[in-house]
Amino acid sequence: ALYPAWGKTKLGTVDGEPEFSNFSWFSMMFGAGIGIGMLGYATGEPIWHMGDNPDIRMSAQAVQAAFASANITLAEGADLWAEYAAQVQAGTIAAIDGLVIPKTESAIDSVYRYSFLHWGLGAWACYAL
Repeated sequence: ALYPAWGKTKLGTVDGEPEFSNFSWFSMMFGAGIGIGMLGYATGEPIWHMGDNPDIRMSAQAVQAAFASANITLAEGADLWAEYAAQVQAGTIAAIDGLVIPKTESAIDSVYRYSFLHWGLGAWACYAL
Protein backbone atom coordinates (compact mmCIF):
# COMPACT_ATOMS: atom_id res chain seq x y z
CA ALA A 1 0.00 0.00 0.00
CA LEU A 2 2.96 2.35 0.50
CA TYR A 3 4.34 1.69 -2.98
CA PRO A 4 1.98 3.55 -5.38
CA ALA A 5 1.89 0.85 -8.06
CA TRP A 6 0.92 -1.82 -5.52
CA GLY A 7 -1.61 0.42 -3.78
CA LYS A 8 -3.60 0.69 -7.00
CA THR A 9 -3.57 -3.04 -7.72
CA LYS A 10 -7.10 -4.35 -8.02
CA LEU A 11 -7.91 -7.76 -6.61
CA GLY A 12 -10.57 -9.76 -8.43
CA THR A 13 -11.97 -9.15 -11.91
CA VAL A 14 -11.26 -5.96 -13.84
CA ASP A 15 -14.86 -4.70 -13.68
CA GLY A 16 -15.70 -6.20 -10.24
CA GLU A 17 -16.97 -4.12 -7.34
CA PRO A 18 -15.80 -4.63 -3.76
CA GLU A 19 -18.15 -6.72 -1.65
CA PHE A 20 -17.62 -4.49 1.40
CA SER A 21 -17.15 -0.74 1.81
CA ASN A 22 -14.02 0.70 3.41
CA PHE A 23 -15.98 1.36 6.61
CA SER A 24 -17.13 -2.29 6.69
CA TRP A 25 -13.57 -3.52 6.20
CA PHE A 26 -12.28 -1.22 8.95
CA SER A 27 -15.08 -2.40 11.26
CA MET A 28 -14.27 -6.05 10.61
CA MET A 29 -10.53 -5.55 11.20
CA PHE A 30 -11.18 -3.50 14.35
CA GLY A 31 -13.61 -6.14 15.69
CA ALA A 32 -11.15 -8.94 14.94
CA GLY A 33 -8.36 -7.03 16.70
CA ILE A 34 -10.47 -6.36 19.78
CA GLY A 35 -11.68 -9.97 19.77
CA ILE A 36 -8.22 -11.52 19.62
CA GLY A 37 -6.96 -9.07 22.23
CA MET A 38 -9.76 -9.99 24.59
CA LEU A 39 -9.28 -13.70 23.90
CA GLY A 40 -5.55 -13.50 24.56
CA TYR A 41 -5.74 -11.32 27.64
CA ALA A 42 -8.78 -13.11 29.05
CA THR A 43 -6.57 -16.15 29.60
CA GLY A 44 -3.05 -14.75 29.76
CA GLU A 45 -3.51 -11.91 32.21
CA PRO A 46 -5.09 -13.94 35.05
CA ILE A 47 -2.38 -16.58 34.65
CA TRP A 48 0.28 -13.86 34.92
CA HIS A 49 -1.35 -12.32 37.99
CA MET A 50 -1.53 -15.72 39.68
CA GLY A 51 2.25 -15.58 40.05
CA ASP A 52 2.82 -11.84 40.42
CA ASN A 53 0.60 -8.96 41.46
CA PRO A 54 0.87 -6.10 43.98
CA ASP A 55 -0.72 -8.12 46.81
CA ILE A 56 1.85 -10.90 46.33
CA ARG A 57 4.67 -8.36 46.31
CA MET A 58 3.40 -6.75 49.53
CA SER A 59 3.16 -10.19 51.14
CA ALA A 60 6.73 -10.93 50.06
CA GLN A 61 7.87 -7.70 51.69
CA ALA A 62 6.09 -8.70 54.93
CA VAL A 63 7.83 -12.09 54.90
CA GLN A 64 11.20 -10.48 54.19
CA ALA A 65 10.65 -8.09 57.12
CA ALA A 66 9.79 -11.06 59.37
CA PHE A 67 12.97 -12.80 58.22
CA ALA A 68 15.02 -9.69 58.91
CA SER A 69 13.58 -9.32 62.42
CA ALA A 70 14.43 -12.98 63.15
CA ASN A 71 17.94 -12.61 61.64
CA ILE A 72 17.18 -15.15 58.91
CA THR A 73 19.02 -14.71 55.63
CA LEU A 74 18.06 -16.39 52.40
CA ALA A 75 20.63 -17.99 50.17
CA GLU A 76 20.83 -16.42 46.75
CA GLY A 77 18.20 -17.97 44.52
CA ALA A 78 16.29 -19.55 47.42
CA ASP A 79 12.51 -19.70 47.17
CA LEU A 80 11.08 -17.17 49.61
CA TRP A 81 7.78 -19.01 50.02
CA ALA A 82 9.32 -22.44 50.56
CA GLU A 83 11.66 -20.97 53.17
CA TYR A 84 8.74 -19.16 54.82
CA ALA A 85 6.79 -22.43 55.10
CA ALA A 86 9.85 -24.22 56.51
CA GLN A 87 10.51 -21.47 59.08
CA VAL A 88 6.87 -21.40 60.21
CA GLN A 89 6.82 -25.18 60.53
CA ALA A 90 10.07 -25.09 62.51
CA GLY A 91 8.62 -22.41 64.79
CA THR A 92 11.36 -19.90 64.04
CA ILE A 93 8.83 -17.26 62.97
CA ALA A 94 5.09 -16.96 63.51
CA ALA A 95 2.67 -17.40 60.63
CA ILE A 96 1.50 -14.09 59.16
CA ASP A 97 -2.24 -13.82 58.61
CA GLY A 98 -3.53 -12.51 55.29
CA LEU A 99 -0.54 -13.37 53.13
CA VAL A 100 -1.15 -13.75 49.41
CA ILE A 101 1.13 -16.57 48.29
CA PRO A 102 1.70 -16.94 44.53
CA LYS A 103 0.12 -19.85 42.66
CA THR A 104 -2.10 -20.85 45.59
CA GLU A 105 -5.75 -20.38 46.50
CA SER A 106 -4.83 -17.32 48.56
CA ALA A 107 -3.96 -15.49 45.31
CA ILE A 108 -7.26 -16.09 43.50
CA ASP A 109 -9.10 -13.06 44.90
CA SER A 110 -6.31 -10.67 43.98
CA VAL A 111 -5.97 -12.32 40.56
CA TYR A 112 -9.54 -11.45 39.67
CA ARG A 113 -9.26 -7.99 41.19
CA TYR A 114 -6.15 -7.05 39.24
CA SER A 115 -7.16 -8.82 36.02
CA PHE A 116 -10.62 -7.34 35.64
CA LEU A 117 -10.68 -4.13 37.65
CA HIS A 118 -7.24 -2.59 37.13
CA TRP A 119 -8.22 -0.82 33.92
CA GLY A 120 -11.20 0.93 35.53
CA LEU A 121 -14.56 1.40 33.87
CA GLY A 122 -13.22 3.27 30.83
CA ALA A 123 -11.91 0.19 29.02
CA TRP A 124 -14.98 -1.86 29.83
CA ALA A 125 -17.22 0.94 28.55
CA CYS A 126 -15.28 0.92 25.25
CA TYR A 127 -15.67 -2.85 24.97
CA ALA A 128 -19.40 -2.53 25.59
CA LEU A 129 -19.71 -0.24 22.57
